[in-house]
Amino acid sequence: MRVKHFLGIILAVLLALPGLSACGVGTADRAGAGATGTSDPAVETPAAETPGAAPAAETPPLAYVFNGTPVTPGADAAAIIAAIGEPEDTFEAESCAFDGMDKILYYPGFYINTYPLEGRDHVLSVVLTGDSQTPEGVYLGMPKAKAAEAFAGALTETGQRLEYTAGDTRLILLVQGDLIADITYYFTAAGQAY
Repeated sequence: MRVKHFLGIILAVLLALPGLSACGVGTADRAGAGATGTSDPAVETPAAETPGAAPAAETPPLAYVFNGTPVTPGADAAAIIAAIGEPEDTFEAESCAFDGMDKILYYPGFYINTYPLEGRDHVLSVVLTGDSQTPEGVYLGMPKAKAAEAFAGALTETGQRLEYTAGDTRLILLVQGDLIADITYYFTAAGQAY
């Protein structure tokens, strides 16, 4: 069971951050960041605001919600744990991209991958398992067309992958056949913190 979760994490990381190699950040991510601090072409840079125009509406953070608490990628993991409780199980391994330990925190229906930064653990990704679902109602085994409807056409499709990006978080839905086979929330700015 743990091997399956660990392989899922590796797959999610490799699919979500093309700039990261197996053990570190690619040179394009370190040197080629644009004015917004991101070199991710999927993240659009907003146009400069026009004087007198109404300010753009703030996009709420993209997050999985557990017992009423948002589990937001990029957030301080200690604050999340304080709000949702201790995990059922944990796994730790030396990080090859950051100084410290990467961790997997197992909860009923999902697990959290963390990365260390400046002495604190931060949420890198949240992977749904079992009967869990996104706040929009997307769940594992759901037909791809229904998942697309839940996001009102805002998903980007690339091969067997559907994506929705808000701020520094990307929701990745992997499709097998015509069904959702993997649901991962991923913090896209983690590579820039390295």
